[in-house]
Amino acid sequence: MKELLRDNPDFREYFESLPKFVQETLMQSSGIGKSEEELRSIAENLLSGK
Repeated sequence: MKELLRDNPDFREYFESLPKFVQETLMQSSGIGKSEEELRSIAENLLSGK
Protein backbone atom coordinates (compact mmCIF):
# COMPACT_ATOMS: atom_id res chain seq x y z
CA MET A 1 0.00 0.00 0.00
CA LYS A 2 2.88 2.36 0.65
CA GLU A 3 3.70 2.24 -3.06
CA LEU A 4 0.18 3.35 -3.94
CA LEU A 5 0.37 6.23 -1.50
CA ARG A 6 3.76 7.26 -2.83
CA ASP A 7 3.12 6.79 -6.55
CA ASN A 8 -0.55 7.67 -6.97
CA PRO A 9 -1.52 11.23 -5.98
CA ASP A 10 -5.23 10.57 -6.56
CA PHE A 11 -5.23 7.59 -4.26
CA ARG A 12 -3.17 9.46 -1.65
CA GLU A 13 -5.74 12.29 -1.70
CA TYR A 14 -8.57 9.76 -1.31
CA PHE A 15 -6.75 7.96 1.54
CA GLU A 16 -6.06 11.21 3.37
CA SER A 17 -9.75 12.14 3.12
CA LEU A 18 -10.77 8.98 5.00
CA PRO A 19 -11.46 9.05 8.73
CA LYS A 20 -8.40 8.24 10.84
CA PHE A 21 -9.84 4.90 12.01
CA VAL A 22 -10.17 3.73 8.39
CA GLN A 23 -6.65 4.91 7.54
CA GLU A 24 -5.23 3.10 10.56
CA THR A 25 -7.14 -0.09 9.80
CA LEU A 26 -5.89 -0.11 6.21
CA MET A 27 -2.30 0.58 7.26
CA GLN A 28 -2.33 -2.16 9.92
CA SER A 29 -3.89 -4.80 7.68
CA SER A 30 -0.93 -6.47 6.07
CA GLY A 31 -1.59 -8.57 3.01
CA ILE A 32 -4.59 -6.58 1.84
CA GLY A 33 -4.80 -3.84 -0.67
CA LYS A 34 -2.90 -5.16 -3.62
CA SER A 35 -4.67 -2.63 -5.82
CA GLU A 36 -6.28 0.76 -5.53
CA GLU A 37 -9.68 -0.77 -6.30
CA GLU A 38 -9.33 -3.32 -3.51
CA LEU A 39 -8.33 -0.67 -0.97
CA ARG A 40 -11.21 1.58 -1.97
CA SER A 41 -13.62 -1.34 -1.62
CA ILE A 42 -12.28 -2.20 1.84
CA ALA A 43 -12.50 1.45 2.92
CA GLU A 44 -16.09 1.72 1.70
CA ASN A 45 -17.00 -1.47 3.58
CA LEU A 46 -15.45 -0.08 6.77
CA LEU A 47 -17.37 3.17 6.35
CA SER A 48 -20.66 1.38 5.78
CA GLY A 49 -20.13 -0.96 8.74
CA LYS A 50 -19.99 -4.17 6.68
